[in-house]
This record gives sequence, C-alpha cells and structure tokens, in this order.
Amino acid sequence: MPIEFDFGPANGDPDLLAPPITADNAAGSYTPSGGTVTPGLWVAEPAKLGPFSGPAPSGFVNMSMTAAAKPFDPAVTSPTGDFWLFAINPTAAAASFSPVVINPGQTGVINVTMTMAALLPAP
Repeated sequence: MPIEFDFGPANGDPDLLAPPITADNAAGSYTPSGGTVTPGLWVAEPAKLGPFSGPAPSGFVNMSMTAAAKPFDPAVTSPTGDFWLFAINPTAAAASFSPVVINPGQTGVINVTMTMAALLPAP
C-alpha cells in the first residue's frame, strides 16, 4: 500500500518527510548543512496514504535507517562508560554504562582517561 514517513530526531527538529517514490515504497535522506546532525535518538514513523473507500487496509512496514558517523575513540575511557556505544554495540553499552546522577544545585566529577599510546602508530 502507498506510504510516506516522517523522520527526524526524537526532539522533533528538523522534522523531515520521506514522500512515496513508488506506489508502495518511500525513501528519504538528510544531509545537514555543516555536516553535523542533531545528536540523540532519531525516529521514523510510517503513515498510510489514502483515501480509502472503507477502513484503511492492514499492512506491513519494513524500515531501516543508516547513519555514517565518526568512530568512537578507544583511547578515551571513563569509569561511567559511554551511553552512545549502544549505537554500534548494544550488549557492550548495557554492560559498561554506569551514569552519574547530579541533582539540581549539586556538582559532580567524571574522570576521563586518554591513553596516548593508542593514538600513536605502531612501529
């Protein structure tokens, strides 16, 4: 069935539309000026295109989203882990992420280690 989908970051800006390119296929892309996308979670939501002579027919949507990003720097580590590692390895993030909760009016410290040997090329 014909569909379109709305996609963008979970906070809603930019709000993008992927119009149908065939009767049953929609595709979209986004390349931001300056090369930096809105950080955080992104979502996509399909929508059936009517009008329909009766109730909208049921259907199935198979959707994927791909992003090209800079790699994580393995030379930089922290005891808190890195929440965003789930983007490339969901099991590693669950095992290694330990957030620091800082309430209003409080301060906190997160120690970061940079291993310089990892930055040097092998002899």
